[in-house]
Amino acid sequence: MQLGAKDAVPALRPAASAAVLLCGHGSRDAAANDELRRLVDDVRRRLPGHAVCHGFLSLGTPDCCSELRRLAAAGTGRTVLAPLLLAVGNHAVQDLPRMLEQAAGDGGLAAMRVLRAGPLADHEGLLLAARARIDAALAAAVPALVREHAWLLCLGSGSAVAEANAAISTIGSRLTGDLGFGGGSTGFAGGSGAGVVAALAGAHRAGYRNVVVLPYFLFRGRLLRQALRQVGETARESATRLVVAGHLGNHPGVIDAVLSRIAEAEQVAGAWR
Repeated sequence: MQLGAKDAVPALRPAASAAVLLCGHGSRDAAANDELRRLVDDVRRRLPGHAVCHGFLSLGTPDCCSELRRLAAAGTGRTVLAPLLLAVGNHAVQDLPRMLEQAAGDGGLAAMRVLRAGPLADHEGLLLAARARIDAALAAAVPALVREHAWLLCLGSGSAVAEANAAISTIGSRLTGDLGFGGGSTGFAGGSGAGVVAALAGAHRAGYRNVVVLPYFLFRGRLLRQALRQVGETARESATRLVVAGHLGNHPGVIDAVLSRIAEAEQVAGAWR
């Protein structure tokens, strides 16, 4: 699986007084927030002409609002606000605009241009990362597991926005077909989508007892650990073998997806003129 032309990383040119603020949700799990910081370091190495920093929408410091105001106060000419989000859910359509409005209060951002990048969504880099995590898990599986005789269970965080859940389900279906699994389903740790236990039950109804689990999460926080625990308990009760792949993390495909969204925001705004 290679990056398509529409998902190739556009060329980025250094720009004076330019910054990138990578905005994550945040977690009560300090290790998950540390994972985000490592991803930020990887992006920073790829963008030497920009000041790359990070913030959290909740459950972490610094918060995105404070970071935007700090950049403006430091005389930054423009900042790309890049959300580290896998789908267009409430965080993208409600929380980010609300945070921007709060940061702009009292003219706090008047001298700085803020460009909004889109969520990572269905960028091919994420699919590359997912495939690599699955391949690595299968390569380590003993005894070996035949994909055609296995079920792919894609785990998402879940959203109250049905379209966001549908987008993750579409990705799960695509990976099931592209990688040659016998069948697949997608379950969500929260939100309004099908739960993880219900998604695993789909494998049982179809007669599968070998299941590859793909945690379609950027970082490994409490929500993911809870979902994996639920899947594990259900699998033990039903004598199902699980092969659990790694989450997306800071795989190079994820970094490419982040860089692409940043470049798209700059290009749409004509910032390279």
